[in-house]
Amino acid sequence: MNNKISKPRKNIKSDQKENLIEGGKLWTEFYRKNIEIFAEQYLNVKLFIFQKIILHMMSRSNFFCWVACRGLGKSFLTAIYCVCMAILYPGIKIVIAAGQKSQADSVITEKIAELMNNSPTLSAEIEPRGIRTYHNNVACHFRNGSKITSIAANQGARGQRCNILLIDEYRMVDKLILDQVLKPFLTNRRTPPFYFKPEYENYPKDSNKELYLSSAWLKSHWSWGKFNDIIKMMIDGKQAVAIDIDYHCSLDHGLITQEKIDEDRVALGEFSFDMEYRSIFWGENANSFYKSAELNDCRVLKNAYYPLTDDEYRCIDIKKKRLKQMPRKNGEIRIIGVDFARMGSNKNDNSVYTLMRLLPNGDSFKREVVYMEAFNGMKSEDQATRIKRLYTEFECDKLIIDGNGNGVALIDEMQKSSYDFNIDEHYDAFGVYDSNVATEFEPIRDGNNCIYLMKAFEKANNDVIVYLKNALLSKKIRLLIDETTKESSFKGDKKFFDDAEYHANMILPFIQTSQFIFETLNLEYEDRSNGNIAIKNTSKRKDRFSSLAYANYLAELIEKEEYKKRNTKSGGFMFFN
Repeated sequence: MNNKISKPRKNIKSDQKENLIEGGKLWTEFYRKNIEIFAEQYLNVKLFIFQKIILHMMSRSNFFCWVACRGLGKSFLTAIYCVCMAILYPGIKIVIAAGQKSQADSVITEKIAELMNNSPTLSAEIEPRGIRTYHNNVACHFRNGSKITSIAANQGARGQRCNILLIDEYRMVDKLILDQVLKPFLTNRRTPPFYFKPEYENYPKDSNKELYLSSAWLKSHWSWGKFNDIIKMMIDGKQAVAIDIDYHCSLDHGLITQEKIDEDRVALGEFSFDMEYRSIFWGENANSFYKSAELNDCRVLKNAYYPLTDDEYRCIDIKKKRLKQMPRKNGEIRIIGVDFARMGSNKNDNSVYTLMRLLPNGDSFKREVVYMEAFNGMKSEDQATRIKRLYTEFECDKLIIDGNGNGVALIDEMQKSSYDFNIDEHYDAFGVYDSNVATEFEPIRDGNNCIYLMKAFEKANNDVIVYLKNALLSKKIRLLIDETTKESSFKGDKKFFDDAEYHANMILPFIQTSQFIFETLNLEYEDRSNGNIAIKNTSKRKDRFSSLAYANYLAELIEKEEYKKRNTKSGGFMFFN
């Protein structure tokens, strides 16, 4: 038997209606100060301690920035925050903005809808047709006048008004759009009807809020500056909080498995893994010759080239269709850059093949890097076969191979006929048509003389490095967009989410491009006394850099040769009597 005697509330009213109003005021004040308790008790959701802390900080901050790793449930917690604020502050207007509209929409159409299914009280707070689409925007309407709207962060979003602006994956939003389009949403504060009563004329109003959520990215990007700005505001004692949480939190709470982390560590590579899972903003070394801004400004290509799989190659109809995936343009030249690593060499060394399109652009060529792949531990003869297969499918004109050291073994194999037993296909011998130095390799009599042999010595290395720098600064090079942006374009592709092999194949070229960028930024350079520039000897990986830089070097040679051909006037003789 429970002998505990509960004490009556001191300020209880005799009138039942007044008592209800007074109780409502007390609970509302309590829940507004403790939104995490409200979420558990009213919405019937179970939260981990770290989620309670984050929710609490989100509700108490006017400026909030959360850098989160993969698998931490950022979208789920965002949805909880939005619905709690919508219920506790009647008439509040919340806008969720994202670089990709589908990403912003999913917070409402997926996460809030899921919360409604598990919470009858939340369903009762939302209008019968609460979640609906109008003017291409998705919105959730509450019975108390609150509204949560999702928008794409672009010029077309102008004219919205809100009291809470939440930017999901804010690193993918253009800074100009943030300043000129999104921030002006916060011009008016929430104004409940009681503010218009004379006795509340001087009653303080709630501040509007800005919340920024994202994974980590590059330090050269404005997202890093925003994170630091909010840290400084927090240190200065303002209502601001910045949080950075890595994958150990997800792992400790069972939100992600160690197997998934290990798998992605290999698939993403060390640099992407640092940003996606360890939540580390990454910046170039002080001695880096290439800068992140100039590299990322070149990431504009949305579509990659995809070599045929063995199954696609064997099916005649599919093969014919797939070979037409990237038709050649008039005057286009296609090349492959090869950085070779022999089987049994350093386990960190990869063989990398870079496919590049040279598209006529006046007296020069735009250089589109549409595909890149890397192998480790493959025999020389198998690599020769793979390169020939890529060359044939991509309809290439030339390729460049590093002929130093182990590269000689690859060229030896290239000069032999090859057989791909996976698809029962034979390839002719490939010979060397030119080199930057005197070489023992000569053009072959029977076969395809399409190899430019590159032997890197100091002057040649300098040219490779400088040509790439010039191509980046002039934006002659076009690279694939980052994988996170690309993933959002597959939202309507059910196979992308159901078939792991298909998913990996479709996103891999974009991940390889990111790995090239991180390798390139991580390289240190030095000025030699003779004026040449050189990459310092280092244990850091540079296979992708070398492969693409060689391809760009060959592109430069081709461009100069084509320019010379077009601008050479026909000669003649003039006689005088």
